[in-house]
Amino acid sequence: MQSKTPDEDSPNILLLDSSTSKKQFKIINNTFKKIITFDINSDRILSEKKFSHIVSDDFLNNSESNELDSICIDLCQWYNKNDGNELLSYEKINLGSLFRVEFHNFLIPVIKNFFILDKLKNLYPNSTFICSGNLFQIATKLGMNSIPIDGKSSDIELTWDKIQYNIIDSISLKISKDNLNKLKNLSNVIANLIIKTKTNTNHKKQFALIEFDSKKYKKIFNESNNLDDTIYLYNRHRPIFYNTESLNIIRNSNIIPYIIPKHSLKQLKSNIDLSYQKLSFNLEKFFTNENFFSNFFKFHNIELWTYIKPNLIKIFEKKFGNFFSESMQNHFLTIHFFCLKSRFSRQKFFDYRFFFRNFGISS
Repeated sequence: MQSKTPDEDSPNILLLDSSTSKKQFKIINNTFKKIITFDINSDRILSEKKFSHIVSDDFLNNSESNELDSICIDLCQWYNKNDGNELLSYEKINLGSLFRVEFHNFLIPVIKNFFILDKLKNLYPNSTFICSGNLFQIATKLGMNSIPIDGKSSDIELTWDKIQYNIIDSISLKISKDNLNKLKNLSNVIANLIIKTKTNTNHKKQFALIEFDSKKYKKIFNESNNLDDTIYLYNRHRPIFYNTESLNIIRNSNIIPYIIPKHSLKQLKSNIDLSYQKLSFNLEKFFTNENFFSNFFKFHNIELWTYIKPNLIKIFEKKFGNFFSESMQNHFLTIHFFCLKSRFSRQKFFDYRFFFRNFGISS
């Protein structure tokens, strides 16, 4: 902890959550009047250390919990306010609605923490609150007599910022989308270097396998050698291969990993940047009405907006950047693959069960 701490005789209250580092947990002692945990992780750690503490939810009754849930649902409709349907829309989709669930999961602990800390401020007016980074930010907004454990606060992590990626049926990893994209891009580069002899696309029929795991569908990849057709593999949300076995299955098959050409990627990036700039301007215009949002993000005379605003803008910018990238890659995929010579319908084109049936492969 910091050297600057209140006198040991003062009624200090320690407030902890998951933004508290493991190192800080190790030096916690019992010199505090109270220790209050604000999430499952901090409660678990103190329970294992056999430290007496209070769970923050103990300061809420059922009626208050239900009220906060209802308030959160209302506040999650922010994107429909202040001409949001016009300013935040792209191709008639209000982009704020796309991460409503994730924003709700972010907002509910924020509302609860504001409410509970406001209660603590009134219950213990003479106390000094020693806070983890995230809680200190809220305590400061509430004007509490507070001191940070350190100056750090954790980054925002939304519900789907990390995904459970199945390597094999029995093994999976929790990995961030950014790291998964890096892994996917690396596998694309390697695949492009190693699997470069399959360039004959003059067959009568052409197919595309979308998001196929070569190990899981090994039989399809092996069977492709008996087919006089061009078969592409396009994986946007998973690496083309992830170990030696999955790479060898593709190399020994008649399936061509499809990687978007550099010139097409350059055009995609240009289109994404243009759309991003336009919506960034609209987003700035949307949030200029400070009076409206200050009143909208308020409950029990507790003002949330100065805390919510930078976080909401950061979340929105990140999400609509991802949205544009996904949307335009989908558009490119549709134009390219549906222009391939094929006598099959769109639905069958993407349906692996159709592939099984037509080529006598049992699943």
